[in-house]
Amino acid sequence: MAFSCSTYTTTRALTYSYIHIPPQLPNTQYFLFLHGFPSTSHHWRHQISFFKAKGYGIIAPDLLGFGETSRPTGLEMYKGEDMARDIVEILMSEGVGMMVGVAHDWGCFLLSRLANYHPERFSAYAYIDHGYMAPGRSLTTAASESVESLYFTTDEEINKKYKGALGGLRSWLTEGKTTKLPAHLTSEDRKHYEHAFSKEKGGYGPAINWYRASLRNINEEDERKITTAAHVLTHPTLLIASTNVITATMNIPEQMLPFVPDLIVEQVAGGHWLQLEKPDEVNEILDKFVARLETN
Repeated sequence: MAFSCSTYTTTRALTYSYIHIPPQLPNTQYFLFLHGFPSTSHHWRHQISFFKAKGYGIIAPDLLGFGETSRPTGLEMYKGEDMARDIVEILMSEGVGMMVGVAHDWGCFLLSRLANYHPERFSAYAYIDHGYMAPGRSLTTAASESVESLYFTTDEEINKKYKGALGGLRSWLTEGKTTKLPAHLTSEDRKHYEHAFSKEKGGYGPAINWYRASLRNINEEDERKITTAAHVLTHPTLLIASTNVITATMNIPEQMLPFVPDLIVEQVAGGHWLQLEKPDEVNEILDKFVARLETN
């Protein structure tokens, strides 16, 4: 289920790889799919196939530091405002009009900044198992198998002990632990994952810069300039929440409501990777959400 990719070099001299599927009918909306960590545009394949068949346009980039996109080492390259501008440049180069933004995990941070800086480009937003992140809130290749199995596991006890507890991730990696991968990850996924985070591509280092940049608060100065009014999302917004124990503890809907007065919440029984684990349910929810937009 591979899709051909295009490339675009931004004014920051960064080359992005992205899937572009033009809409089959004029005046048809685009979907912008933004992945998280540790991931690439490949993990949207179920949604891309579904909405391509319905005639929608698709843009799904490998985000900065991931996949076939540039992997700068400097943290300053991972500022939210700059990465949002990179995405807008891609959209402009392809002549893309209004979009429905769909994001997962760290992609939710980038969609949030796109919503703050470039709301005019969107008709709606959809966040999957992570919410809108208002402004101001902000591994090694040897551990590849260990990292992959931890991040994709559906075992709630492992999630609580190693992802939800202080020091859990470090303990998991230093002990070289692995666990059985879920059935929704295919052999094709494994090959893609091993290539995307291979030693030749810098392993996890560039992708982890999203975390490092957040921990060092490099966006603080830029985000102080965002007006208070721009913190609030005025376009229709959907949250697809999982029953993951960590997600439930975070109570994402409650965190979003001050900034998203008309938030729509749908829950899907499953773990953090709903777009892979429960693609049919996620696609149906997104499809109904977009259908409501088109009738309003």
